[in-house]
Amino acid sequence: MRFQLTSRGQTGAISNKYPSAVGGLRAWEGAGPLLVDESMALQAARDLFANGPWILRNLQIGRLKICPFEELISYVPVGASVLDVGCGRALFLSLLAALRRNIHGVGVDISEGAVRAAEMTVELVREKHGSSAIQIYCANHESLPEGSFQIVSMIDVIHHVPVQEQQQFFAAVVRHLAPGGLLLYKDMVSMPFWRVLANRLHDLLVSHEAIHEVPLSTVLLWAKSQALQCIQFGFVNRYWYGHEIAIFRKC
Repeated sequence: MRFQLTSRGQTGAISNKYPSAVGGLRAWEGAGPLLVDESMALQAARDLFANGPWILRNLQIGRLKICPFEELISYVPVGASVLDVGCGRALFLSLLAALRRNIHGVGVDISEGAVRAAEMTVELVREKHGSSAIQIYCANHESLPEGSFQIVSMIDVIHHVPVQEQQQFFAAVVRHLAPGGLLLYKDMVSMPFWRVLANRLHDLLVSHEAIHEVPLSTVLLWAKSQALQCIQFGFVNRYWYGHEIAIFRKC
């Protein structure tokens, strides 16, 4: 499968260096990844949050409009076990449930407020898609749930981690990835500066934090040291926000 990274009116800079690895992904899941586009993800979110609290509905749909979750969803097999580290309001897990119906998901976040919002989201998922099992925990990277997972996702998390702890955080997360499993990584771009500035201002206003971006080249080196093989990586621009995406398999 060609890793299609697209944005509103603009195509990202795509790297397709690892075509042989994609065949291994198909063999692992038993079939090629099910493609999901932005409109499908948005419709799933609107259906899911239609009867939810107004503020939760608008926060979740607004987040989806600026973050290319659909690029990551397409790599999650039906029925997979998924650990979402830094799950926030559990948007990624809830979208997987809405689009896949039978994932076994675990979300963790250090923010008690985010965990409470995630639990509200999970309740909506259970009401509409009762076959999906999702659990939410308040935890940091040193107290992640026991066990290994077929999919581990880390979406807009690493830039919130103090610089001196970022590599250790990455390694701690990878330890929960099963052999042959996939790490889905997405974070803010480290260039050009005007997109970096837009991302920083957004986080300063929304989360009241000064963020610390990590160049994707550095993440690729971290991954190599953890016996991860990069399947695909690329960049997506959504409005003035820039995103870096990488998909890794644990050898």
